[in-house]
Amino acid sequence: LYGAHLEGADLSGTHLEWANLSGTHLEGADLGGTHLEGADLGGAYLDGEISFAPAILRGAGARDINLEHIQCETFTEAFGDASVTLPDGYAAGEGKLSHWSPEKLDWENFYEAWRKWQAEQHPDLLPPYYTAED
Repeated sequence: LYGAHLEGADLSGTHLEWANLSGTHLEGADLGGTHLEGADLGGAYLDGEISFAPAILRGAGARDINLEHIQCETFTEAFGDASVTLPDGYAAGEGKLSHWSPEKLDWENFYEAWRKWQAEQHPDLLPPYYTAED
């Protein structure tokens, strides 16, 4: 689904485990109850109209996206870095996001850190095609 235009789509309850949603336009989409375990949300386009609750983001990766208008509690089971724009009161590497990298990582380093975190915290969510050499 890389780069797909899904603005306003009703994706509620769908199973998108391990989906590559990088660069996907999700403005105004309904992702309530969507299974996004292990999904790559890097660079996805979100807005304040998107509905995440109660999407399942356990093990997902968030990089280079704007979450300042999104309920961040949803992202506490995902992995991210300092490239993510967060609402006031949230910071990568602190509090409920203490497992996020406090640094902006390039894609290669982000991918490595994300997969390492997944292997340690959510090994059941590593994509079936993943190998430690990736």
